[in-house]
Amino acid sequence: MATAEDTAKQPQHEPGTIDLGGDITLLVGREDAQVGLLVSKPLLSLVSKYFTTLFSATFKEGGDAATGKPIKLEDDDPKAVITLCKILHMQYEPSGVSLTSNELLDLAIVADKYDCVKPLALSLRSIFPDTGIYRAPFIDDANLVCASYLLDHPSLFRRYTQAIVKDHTTSFKNLASSGMGQRLPMALWLKLESKRAKILVGITASLTSNMVGHCPYPWRCLRARAITTAQAINMVEAGLLPLNIRSESISTVLEKMAKLKPVHDVSGARACTGGCPTTKLEAQTSYDDLRAQYDTECTGLCLDCVKAGGKNEGKCRIEHA
Repeated sequence: MATAEDTAKQPQHEPGTIDLGGDITLLVGREDAQVGLLVSKPLLSLVSKYFTTLFSATFKEGGDAATGKPIKLEDDDPKAVITLCKILHMQYEPSGVSLTSNELLDLAIVADKYDCVKPLALSLRSIFPDTGIYRAPFIDDANLVCASYLLDHPSLFRRYTQAIVKDHTTSFKNLASSGMGQRLPMALWLKLESKRAKILVGITASLTSNMVGHCPYPWRCLRARAITTAQAINMVEAGLLPLNIRSESISTVLEKMAKLKPVHDVSGARACTGGCPTTKLEAQTSYDDLRAQYDTECTGLCLDCVKAGGKNEGKCRIEHA
């Protein structure tokens, strides 16, 4: 006869109610923390080729399902499978507490594993967080990049690749060697690293180069020297030291660029000749224009191009910026 202690040790197999008319129970997670879910076998078979095959007579699980025995999914995260099943059964109601980036990645992993990516497409925008409200920690944005890639959602993928390039300084090369990073191609992480570096190098070059219309003979042009000095002081006051720009996030650099003051004139500084180009300051590109240019360049990646290994020749699901 089983004692009370033995009973307490037994896994809880009471099914949660996902579908009131459910005809099969999924036992999800390790035996010491298993969760039972009552679901619809016809519905899962309809939306997933994986479950269609699993429930067939070819597999032991199919025979168990036919006789009413539970199907064990021991390697999966229970919360992720619960969320997946609720969405597929149209029972998911977003609460006031959003899913964390780890939970969204776990959801993406089980959806990819069980071939349920397409049926989730219409629900993803309501459960994934927006960007621009706050800057998420690097690991959260990395989780969201992975999740949107696995869920094959191009607009979410563009959104989160833009955020991770623009708002962080952590090396993507280190991320690529992690367990989470290895779920995506190494080429993706290298592309993100290259995109961020290229923009920061461009900003540094633009800020440290001579102004448009600068004199080609600055060593003999007092006006050119005065403009260069004013520009240098301007950058120091804004906290934009050329040697430090590449170690800061693009968002931070763009915010500092907003503090730069236009160098309009340097009264009393004589040009080297009457035709010196420094007299045409109106031709210079303003700092606001420069900041807008690099902000525009900092777009996310095209998921279809990434998966195709390059330009997808007009077959992409969203327009390129």
